[in-house]
Amino acid sequence: MQQDHGSGVAGDIFGRETAPRIAQAIGASDVNKLEEIETAAEALAPEEKQQLMLFLATRLRGQSVPMPEQRKFSREQMEGWIAEDEADMRRFQSRD
Repeated sequence: MQQDHGSGVAGDIFGRETAPRIAQAIGASDVNKLEEIETAAEALAPEEKQQLMLFLATRLRGQSVPMPEQRKFSREQMEGWIAEDEADMRRFQSRD
């Protein structure tokens, strides 16, 4: 099985056995819609899913997709969430 994460099609990356399994999982040879790709990915063995993740990570790294801007929360906001969570937990535990 080739480990080439460069250019190529799924058959080149996953080997001759996996590409037909992807096509069989969706009932077509054209894997171009997100829903079809997700369905096909579910049909893969764990090792093949790992190879798919490595392939996608390599592609994303090559495209220099910017990371989302870091979210910033005030101390008061976080303390409020914590207090709310703790109050919810006390209510949940008192239901017994």
